[in-house]
Amino acid sequence: MIKNILLLIALITVATLNDLSAQVNIFLGPTAGYNARAIINQNNYGQRRLDYTFTGDVTYGGSIGVDFNNQHIIQIEVLAMNLGQGYDQSFSDFSLQKQVDLSYIHIPLTYRFVTGRKDKDHNKGTNFHILAGAYYGILQDANISHSIDNSEVSFYDFVTRGGGNPNLAVLNRRLPNQGNPDYNQLFTDSDFGAIIGFGVQSFVTTHFKLSLDLRLGVSLQDINGDRWRFLNRDGDYNASRNLFGALTLSAFYIL
Repeated sequence: MIKNILLLIALITVATLNDLSAQVNIFLGPTAGYNARAIINQNNYGQRRLDYTFTGDVTYGGSIGVDFNNQHIIQIEVLAMNLGQGYDQSFSDFSLQKQVDLSYIHIPLTYRFVTGRKDKDHNKGTNFHILAGAYYGILQDANISHSIDNSEVSFYDFVTRGGGNPNLAVLNRRLPNQGNPDYNQLFTDSDFGAIIGFGVQSFVTTHFKLSLDLRLGVSLQDINGDRWRFLNRDGDYNASRNLFGALTLSAFYIL
């Protein structure tokens, strides 16, 4: 799927460049925003399923793009983005809390179509746009905090609390000290996925514009490390995927 998205972006770019009358503008600038994050299909390494809690964080970085006729835009960004999920579940005699924090260098490549442009020869006005594309994420750091009754405990104590973990023999071999694993090994080194969204751009001057985007992204791969894809208590395994919704604001200087 990601190959099809990149191929579509390439075809749109080539088709636009074939228009010899195209006005081409290159722009660049900072980007910042806020993203709500989640993980589809939690991997609790044999512990019981937990309720989700809302988790969000800031994202920031920079963008550069090419604007053809003020209507077709190809844009690439390099962002620092934190993904993951929070969990909290109460049982009859104890409660469990868990927070997964995954720090990525996030590189989205998107195509944007600007609607309602009547005057394509000048950089002016305010218009809506729709966007679609793909992203590649490079994992920088992974951390998981575990608590029982809101008191921090080790990974091993958390996943074995309450008994009945079907992966206990494997856990005992891998964690003979009954402590914490290297959390970076629990996840893949990279992530890739798809992005869709919409937004609005406004020219402040002919060389300066603002762009506000609302986007949704989802992994197209399993983010769990190969050696840590454990069965759940039903004897099943489901791939975990990053999911996020982000509101970003960019300020661009047009070269």
